[in-house]
Amino acid sequence: MVKPYIKKGTAAYEQIEKIMNDESQLGIGRKYGRNKRGYEKDLQYLLTEVELNNSFWRTGQGKKWILALEKELNAVSALRQDDVIAFHIQKKEISSNGTESLENSAAKKITKKHGPEREKYTVWTVRILSKYSETLGDLLQSITYVNINTAREWTIQLLEHLENLHKQGFIHRCITLDSISINSPNSTETPRANFSSIAYGYTLLDMLYNYPNVIPHCETLPFTTSGWIAPERKSPKNPAVFLKPQRKTDVWDLGVVVLQMIVGTDVVYEFEDPENFLRECSQLDDSFYEVNTHEIFETVIKCFPVGSSFHSI
Repeated sequence: MVKPYIKKGTAAYEQIEKIMNDESQLGIGRKYGRNKRGYEKDLQYLLTEVELNNSFWRTGQGKKWILALEKELNAVSALRQDDVIAFHIQKKEISSNGTESLENSAAKKITKKHGPEREKYTVWTVRILSKYSETLGDLLQSITYVNINTAREWTIQLLEHLENLHKQGFIHRCITLDSISINSPNSTETPRANFSSIAYGYTLLDMLYNYPNVIPHCETLPFTTSGWIAPERKSPKNPAVFLKPQRKTDVWDLGVVVLQMIVGTDVVYEFEDPENFLRECSQLDDSFYEVNTHEIFETVIKCFPVGSSFHSI
């Protein structure tokens, strides 16, 4: 489940309070969105919480995924992203005699007794607490598209962030309008585009959606805004499955987002694929997308100049 927890006095608020205050449990000392009186008045928080059930821990593939997830979240901490306040992985085991054991990524093991006896099972709970901000998808619902200069500036910012993620060994997997946050440090500064921490919640849900996955190097594709799938993800042998994402597919997905920024979100629904869009683009009246095709291609060239590392991908 992915929920915004912002109302003081609720059980959800208390859960956030516990996560943020228990530094010995989290192993993280950063506290964003707080002042001496508590939380900042106008700041919203997002708590992404996903439970991985017993079936993950009972199989080799499930164990591999969970261990890889913990490694990824530790790497997220090393990136020190401003919007990620804290994350926490907790393992809960209940044995046949009713004894519950709790473990987490930064605390000692805790054991307590349960009343009725029950079959032993394991549950992993992953929580990611972050600051909530408007997404690019939210913005484009109200203004349709952004001007060329803003699109270019945001594209450069996103490319730099994506390059940093790739250097750290990350593959984003889910670059969409809703996984990009638009925020500014204060009202006098120009808004900046960045990849939202909610994307890590999508990674978790992707694990749940695809488990168990018996086809090596392949998976289903639950998270996508359109049928514009990167060629590298399409399996030539089986159209029902998709190849694992890679750096090239991240760049492809970002390119789709850039196009949506400058011509509108509906482009991915009105055209079957990019080839169809380019073929039909010259036949459309300029007013159809309110920007002319020459301006579109000029923007793409500015955003992806020849000789750049991303142009060669």
